Amino acid sequence: MFNGFKKEATEFLTGIRANNNKAWFEEHKGVYTDEVYKPMCELAQELFEPYSGIDDMMFKAGRIYKDPFLSPEIRYRDTMWIYVRHEAYWWNKTPTFFFELSPEGAVFGFRLQKPYASVLELFRTQ
Repeated sequence: MFNGFKKEATEFLTGIRANNNKAWFEEHKGVYTDEVYKPMCELAQELFEPYSGIDDMMFKAGRIYKDPFLSPEIRYRDTMWIYVRHEAYWWNKTPTFFFELSPEGAVFGFRLQKPYASVLELFRTQ
């Protein structure tokens, strides 16, 4: 059950932004796990619940570890996110509900990232 984020969550994200290295992360990994990752997964599960009966719906929580889209000197993310959407190979063709937590706070919303014109037209007509 999601009970919110404590101030330690944004403090951790601020810390990893300033100390983006393995030694700092390993020293604070328990805070990440307990105050960022677990609550984020709980929130994702609760947001997904109303859609769980729809066959191709899915949710995902982002990873803290570097991915190919980050520059090489960045090892860890300083923002964490979740989304709920239809499962699709080209995920920019499907509307997505998202939530993101960063050192600055939280944002949430609905997006359709880089959609094709035909997708937008279909979305508008529906």
